[in-house]
Amino acid sequence: MPPIGESFIVRANAFQSCEGGPGWRMQRLVIEIQRNRWYGWQTVQTEDSGYVNDPYVERTALYKCLGTGDFNYRTQATGYVANGTYKGAPVLSLGTTRVVC
Repeated sequence: MPPIGESFIVRANAFQSCEGGPGWRMQRLVIEIQRNRWYGWQTVQTEDSGYVNDPYVERTALYKCLGTGDFNYRTQATGYVANGTYKGAPVLSLGTTRVVC
């Protein structure tokens, strides 16, 4: 049984650390919560850090799924660096979680 106030919430957390040269570089982290539909994965919640001048960025995305039905969910995190020399490949969860909302 989930704690009171936490019922019917899908939560995703991700972080990225990027240091280079003398200090750090502008970086961005995007997290998506997706559910599996008959036509493929549908993004239901996105948390975007925007570009930040920090060597470490962390974000949490929450999706209140109450009344939406019975779905498999996954999370996807994608990292970027401002100068465009690196764009991280999407990192997907190792599996899906079935949730009845």
